[in-house]
Amino acid sequence: MPAAVPAEQRVAAATPMVKAPTAPSPEASSPTTPSRPQSPAQPPQPSSLKLLVVDDIEANRDMLGRRLQRKGYDVVLAESGEAALELIATTEIALVLLDIMMPGIGGIETLKRIRQTYSQEQLPVIMATAKDTSDNIVEALELGANDYITKPIDLPVALARIQSHLKTREASVIARQQLLESTVVAAPQPTFWEERFRLVEVLNKHAFGQTAIAQDLQEPDTPLRLIHTFRLDTNNAEILQTVQALFLAEMTTLKQLAPHSQLLPILSLLQDSEVFHVVHEYMEGTVLSAVLESSPPLSPRMACKSADELLTILDVLHQANFVHGHPHSGCFLQPKEKTQKVILMDYGIIPRILSKLSLQYPQYQTFLQEQGDAIAPEISAGHFQAETDQYVIGKTFSQALQSPESESNPQLAELHRQTAQIFATMGHSDLQARYPSMYDANRAVRNQWHQLWKIELANKLE
Repeated sequence: MPAAVPAEQRVAAATPMVKAPTAPSPEASSPTTPSRPQSPAQPPQPSSLKLLVVDDIEANRDMLGRRLQRKGYDVVLAESGEAALELIATTEIALVLLDIMMPGIGGIETLKRIRQTYSQEQLPVIMATAKDTSDNIVEALELGANDYITKPIDLPVALARIQSHLKTREASVIARQQLLESTVVAAPQPTFWEERFRLVEVLNKHAFGQTAIAQDLQEPDTPLRLIHTFRLDTNNAEILQTVQALFLAEMTTLKQLAPHSQLLPILSLLQDSEVFHVVHEYMEGTVLSAVLESSPPLSPRMACKSADELLTILDVLHQANFVHGHPHSGCFLQPKEKTQKVILMDYGIIPRILSKLSLQYPQYQTFLQEQGDAIAPEISAGHFQAETDQYVIGKTFSQALQSPESESNPQLAELHRQTAQIFATMGHSDLQARYPSMYDANRAVRNQWHQLWKIELANKLE
């Protein structure tokens, strides 16, 4: 067995959740709770599949809705992109028929937001467009639309494409179930830490579990492992089944991420009754939260430099249509090797699962709301957008930034004020008041860093 690694060299992935909600009773779910996907062993019939028709013209959506209902589908209607996103967040939708040209949030922007949460296999989207808008069709397909139909809609063509994508979706459900069977390894509760892993040290505990360093007993020659544990204390079988499905969806998505030098690999998901263990490769280093706590307040230049590193990592995720949701400083590792860049080691699985549970079980929404400004307000409503990832980064560096009174140079003092404003914009409670994209936020931080660096360099040369 390898010797225990000194504590200061180990990784502690802190999740700032401070108080667990009371375990829900079987009666806790509302009669309006969205239904979960049916078991792959019982393929859903057309009447059980809910299709969403989105069109700002009432006559168009009503006519298409009635025609689909006559074919056996359950249809819901939305008059705008905003209404569609709200329905998707609160209702089990199997497929979306989305008009491209709409006022407010148009079809293209609505598609972008859908793809930030759902893959093409999880939620097929068919765009409806006029025949003379080929540029919009190309853009929609590049952004993740599954298909398109032209207006006026030819019903037999539309039905054929709907049925084709629903079959693909069903096959994806079966594939995810097979992934669960191959990835999730059940282990008896009394022997998990005795037969599967040897616990080296518990590094951190939070409301729903712990982070620990462990030795893989089935592969004793391999390096140490980092294990994030999630435990939901509940006797409610329905909630446990929902959590299991959510963990499976998370693992399916994470396994699709391409390897990257700044992403700590996830090896497997292990289930032990109601306890889930996410197993990572291990790397020596210090959690960024510990680095910030042990360091003096950051100068504006260093704050911008550090924020730029984190935003760059998040951009890697966004390029893969993955939104972290809560990238607090405890999610990042500063490797022991000084030449290595900061690494993401916590992919935000727990906050995302709690957010999705809050849509079905009000007690979890209450719990998230009790976190105050520690999380982005939209998370407690079950919403994740790319701009959500700005929030906690802005909050982190607003708090880590040194006081502006410490600046005696008027030019640097003004740049300090501008730096504080950049982080305040990123951490704004209103999502619409933040930077319109992560690219804009990163550009603002990076440009500010260059200005600060030039001023500081000029002052040193004087």
